[in-house]
Amino acid sequence: MDARHDLVRTAESYDAPPPRDRLPTLPEDLSEYAWIHTGPPSWSDGDGGAIAAAQPASSARSDVAGAPLVDFWHCDVPKVVAYVESVADPCEARVLELLDGRATIGVLLETSGLALPDLLGPLGELYARGVVALDRSQRLAR
Repeated sequence: MDARHDLVRTAESYDAPPPRDRLPTLPEDLSEYAWIHTGPPSWSDGDGGAIAAAQPASSARSDVAGAPLVDFWHCDVPKVVAYVESVADPCEARVLELLDGRATIGVLLETSGLALPDLLGPLGELYARGVVALDRSQRLAR
C-alpha cells in the first residue's frame, strides 16, 4: 500500500481568534475553591487582622515549612553524637535503638520494618536537635 501525503494549500487567509478579553466568560462561583486553598472568608475580611493577632506566631506556618531541610541518601550513615537522657517520642526512641554507627539509611529501611516516613521523620528531628550526625563519605561524586 502506497501511503502518500499531499500538502493542501489554500489561498484563503486564516483569521486568528479574538483576544481573550473579548471572549465571553462563563460566570463561576470560585468561593469554595478559594476557601479550600486559602482558608475561611474571614481571613480576608476587614477584621482579619484581629484573627491573625489572636493566633500564636508559631501556628502561622506549617510544621513542614518550619522544619529544617535535610537531604538523606540511602548511603548516609547516621551516628549518635550526643547523649540523650530521655526521649518523649517513642518513634524517636525506636530510631535511636536502631543506630549503630555502621548501618546506612538504606539498610535501616530494609531491616527495621519501619515505613519511610516513620524512619526519616524522627531521624530528621534528631538530626535537627544535634543528637544525630550523618556520615556522608559514602556518597558518590557527580
